Amino acid sequence: MRNPNTIQLYQYWLSLRSAATTPTAGDCRSRKTREILPNLFILDGATPASASFCFSGFQLNRLYDRDLEGSRFIDLFRALDRDSILSAIKVVSTLKLPMLIGSVAPCQNDRYMHFEILLLPPRKSFNLCGSIVQVAETRWIKAPLDEMQVVSTRILHAELEAPRREAAKTPPTPAMRPTFILYDGLKRG
Repeated sequence: MRNPNTIQLYQYWLSLRSAATTPTAGDCRSRKTREILPNLFILDGATPASASFCFSGFQLNRLYDRDLEGSRFIDLFRALDRDSILSAIKVVSTLKLPMLIGSVAPCQNDRYMHFEILLLPPRKSFNLCGSIVQVAETRWIKAPLDEMQVVSTRILHAELEAPRREAAKTPPTPAMRPTFILYDGLKRG
């Protein structure tokens, strides 16, 4: 995660996680979410393929030059990447783990805008919360955006994040240090 708004939403989700899985519309109106609200979205639908925006923040609507409410989430992506997005939605909704998706959208003069998409697990049968934010602010935004292309996907294991950070702070003991083993390969004539 590179954008502070993505980090803030993820940390807010982690703080709510003990009480509930996903922020509700009421949670989204709290003071803690004011900075992330313009990039926030809530998806609803019976299946991952029918997941549509039931809420989309101002910044998202501005990027697409229209109100995204009622639009299908997968329609924001090019046809080649829609299977990847459907798989991501299925993983988030069934495994109840958040996912970070890196994407790019073509802009003016053969430039690309880079985005982080955070998908958070549902509270009820199907209701995903998330955000779409630019990785870095640009002055040459072309609206409406063209279809996004998926660049990367990563499942965020919240339970594993904290221990991994703690382990990184602890210097390895001699018994823990990795060893380098060199194996002779096959020589071809």
